[in-house]
Amino acid sequence: MAFTRSFPPITQLSRPNNSLLAGATSDDDGRPPSGRTTITSRAANATTVAVETARPSILVLSGVSFPGWRVRVDGKAAELLRVDYLLRGVAVPQGHHNVEVYYSETSFRFGLLTPSLAAFGWCLIFFRSLEQAK
Repeated sequence: MAFTRSFPPITQLSRPNNSLLAGATSDDDGRPPSGRTTITSRAANATTVAVETARPSILVLSGVSFPGWRVRVDGKAAELLRVDYLLRGVAVPQGHHNVEVYYSETSFRFGLLTPSLAAFGWCLIFFRSLEQAK
C-alpha cells in the first residue's frame, strides 16, 4: 500500500479530554513533522530511542499499548500515549532527547513475590518439623 501526502499520520491520540499537543501532529503545510530517530538499544521489555526533532513531535512505536508499559524522556517519567487505538506513543519536545520505553507491571512483580514467600514458608515448616522430630 502506497502512502500519499493526504495520509493522516495520526488518526486518534488517546489523552484526557482527547486534546492533541499543540503543533505536534503536522507542519503548517499538512506534512507530518520531520526528525531523526535511532534505536540505541532493544530488548523484549525495553527499547531506547535517540530522537532529534525540529519542533515538538510525537514518537510512535509499533508495539501494542498495554497496561504496564512506562516511558521516560531524558530520564524523567513521561505520559505514555495510545496512538491509533493500539500503538504506543510519547510526546517529545524540540531538540535531541533519549526516550526509554520499558515494561514494569506491578502485578507481574507481585506474581514473582508470592511463590517465593510460599517456598520460604514451606522451608520454615519443614525445618521446624525436623527440629521437633529430634
